[in-house]
Amino acid sequence: MRRILEPGVSLLALLSFSTPAFPQAHFRTDAEEGGLRGPVKIVTSTVERNPAISFLEARNANDLFDFPCDSCEYTRDGFLIRQGVLKETASPVQVDERETTELSRDANGQVFQRSVYSLMQQRVIRIETLGPFGPTEIRDLGAGAQSLARETYAYDTKGRVTADVKYGVHGELESEEYDVFDDRNDSEEMRYVDLEDGASYLQVTDHLLHTISFTGFGADGAQDASWTSKDGQIRSFWMSPVVTEGNKSAAESMYFDRDNGNGDSLNCERETGCSVTLQSHREYLDDTRLPTRIESTYPAIPANNRVTEIEYVFDAHRNWTTRRVYVTSAALGTHTLLRTEVRKITYYAD
Repeated sequence: MRRILEPGVSLLALLSFSTPAFPQAHFRTDAEEGGLRGPVKIVTSTVERNPAISFLEARNANDLFDFPCDSCEYTRDGFLIRQGVLKETASPVQVDERETTELSRDANGQVFQRSVYSLMQQRVIRIETLGPFGPTEIRDLGAGAQSLARETYAYDTKGRVTADVKYGVHGELESEEYDVFDDRNDSEEMRYVDLEDGASYLQVTDHLLHTISFTGFGADGAQDASWTSKDGQIRSFWMSPVVTEGNKSAAESMYFDRDNGNGDSLNCERETGCSVTLQSHREYLDDTRLPTRIESTYPAIPANNRVTEIEYVFDAHRNWTTRRVYVTSAALGTHTLLRTEVRKITYYAD
């Protein structure tokens, strides 16, 4: 069964991992997307996990943080040109380089294309064509430079993605997504069509009224699902009796992001409606957007509730160089050290 888009997650956010920004356009660079400040050149990261905590316990207690790669190298203007992973079994620890990126610049020094080369496969695996707001085309390549997939993007004058079109190996259309932004009424309309199975949906967000309405359609064009929300709370949910998922009752998983990373994960089933499976609350450190405390509450399984606390050590550029993650839960006890992350950062000379 197709997956409903998670409310609160914009297309720009989904693209952030691969959307380089041009400084004069005031968009985030690759380095900034990695949570870095200043003229960063090389970042090497290591993680020391608490050996007293099992892998399963550590995975269950883990929360997502910005950790783009073990070893990254950037240009002075913030483009990622090399990344790899650490061979921690080696002594001393060595970097196993995985990808390098060749940048093509115009006469004004602006990057208009980047080619990503895999050192493991010994070939170019991806080519990105860039515009002033980010990629306009991304091509994944196979052996012999054969195109495996292609994705194109269009933007409005504010740099927001208005079209995302995906193509398959033979150039066939796979999916289309279009966004229309109404700044006057502070609303957004998203239309998505999956050309492979014919499913589609329409999602309308009213930021002034804090409402979202979703309508899903099957391959025959008939409406098969709908829901509405207000202020981050589900108000209605409906699913057609003809929608099935194997022998199970049809269900959808959704996440409502209310503000600052606070939100609820829900499981909505046709017969029983929607229930909250996880409530998340985050606190941040001043303007860095670094989380210092994350409360995760599971209404149906209180034993899984946990509090994650994060301590930082910063350098002169306000980049963290050491991060310690502590967890309080029924399984791990109070304020138990989960892992220590260390980043060695080298900067370009001013």
